[in-house]
Amino acid sequence: MPDDPIKRFWNILMIFLLFYVASWVPVSICFLDSNNTGVITPAEVFDYIVDILFFIDIIINFLSSYEDPVTGLPIISIKKIAKNYLTGWFILDFLAVLPVGLVEKAFAGGENLKLARLARLPRLYRLIRILRMVKMLRVFRKSSQLKEWINSLNIEVGMIRMLKVLSFQLFMVHLMACIWYLFATLEENIFNTWVGSRDIVDATLGVRYF
Repeated sequence: MPDDPIKRFWNILMIFLLFYVASWVPVSICFLDSNNTGVITPAEVFDYIVDILFFIDIIINFLSSYEDPVTGLPIISIKKIAKNYLTGWFILDFLAVLPVGLVEKAFAGGENLKLARLARLPRLYRLIRILRMVKMLRVFRKSSQLKEWINSLNIEVGMIRMLKVLSFQLFMVHLMACIWYLFATLEENIFNTWVGSRDIVDATLGVRYF
């Protein structure tokens, strides 16, 4: 049920994970080199845990009731719930949990230099996880607990709308900045790109980002 305490907790957990996906994943995809040492880093372990939680979320969505848009009553029929989810958010959710990182690691470990360069292209597909931001908007809209929390802050409706627009603009600027750098790294010679002209090829992450 939507008002179940466990479901409310799960929705909040998903929101925090989606913030992680929106903020850190573009940076890790576009600015950090692939780990080809064969040793799984703590960051990769956390990333796999996030993917597992998102996969569990898919299962939960097949079991979670939803409100009938006409009557406003909860739909508890498993068949109707599954049909509603399959025709709605399922495809985006499924794409978001594909283990692209493991495929990338398998390709990047090859000895062929050209193949190793092409192995960087799957990093672009990992951006599909950003589509889960769409689901975050749905969670914000549907979670009664979050609505109650926002109302308790006594924030005017106009202010809430302004914060939503500002947050979306900041996210898009962040995403475009990451992709702009990624395109430069996909060139044959990065020193012939704007990254090389600014002499920041070997600079720290903070310098390259800002």
